[in-house]
Amino acid sequence: MTKLGFFTLVFSLVCLSCFARAEQLVDQRLVYSSDNKHADYLLTLSALKNVNAQIVADTELRLRGRVQRQTWEFNSGTSIADARAMLDAHLNLSGSERKLFACRGLACGSSNAWANQRFNIKQLYGLDASQRYQVWQLEQASEVLVLYFVQRGNRRIYAQLDRISLSAEQQLTPTAEAVSAELQSRGYLVFKQDQQGSAFEDELLARVVDALRRKPYSRFYVVGHSYDQRSDTLNRQRALEQAERIKQLLVGAGLDAGRFSVDSVGALVPRSLPGQNRVELVQK
Repeated sequence: MTKLGFFTLVFSLVCLSCFARAEQLVDQRLVYSSDNKHADYLLTLSALKNVNAQIVADTELRLRGRVQRQTWEFNSGTSIADARAMLDAHLNLSGSERKLFACRGLACGSSNAWANQRFNIKQLYGLDASQRYQVWQLEQASEVLVLYFVQRGNRRIYAQLDRISLSAEQQLTPTAEAVSAELQSRGYLVFKQDQQGSAFEDELLARVVDALRRKPYSRFYVVGHSYDQRSDTLNRQRALEQAERIKQLLVGAGLDAGRFSVDSVGALVPRSLPGQNRVELVQK
């Protein structure tokens, strides 16, 4: 497979309409495909480990909703290095999704466990060091995208792509490990407000506190964004109040106030999250 062909595949895999356009993909083989509108799904948000001859995970959630699944086999000729580089470059979706968990290589646990205990697809049993597992909550907050990627001993590369459409009452929160990874890779984290614009995500705040306790020397800007008012001055004032509120919540949870500098841009930055005010935690 050429690099161009692989790029086309990766882009198609991660776009929101990938299941509708799957039959148009070329230069790879669709091994399995299913679409169950009323399915149970065990979402794993931590590495797998063997405890007393049982495969377990520290964090797992039982979801119910529409589950669309695809297993892809890549043609020979694409190196694992090229595949990983392209995934790193192009698995960011629109940029507004939230990463709930990610692991790679030996840190994910046994590939045999993922293949046979979680996905139940034997072709996914590959080299432990080549694994990549990632979970995102998409911008709509009602869809979860799961990707498992591995290379077998015969150098064949496989990707498992699961998309779960959640019911309205199901909400997910990233782990502290995922928060740390997002800050490391992007340099910022977004706090969204509820529909009334009056509250932030309490569970996310708890995970952020856990993550920042593990990095006691890191420093951050807390930056407010507001688009509700007609006046730039009022927008900046409102955004500053919200940023200060986030800082106080973090400090109230036991973090050092000196680690955070509050600022506001009001409506001066384009809406990266349409229709939502936000506060961003930006690493210095």
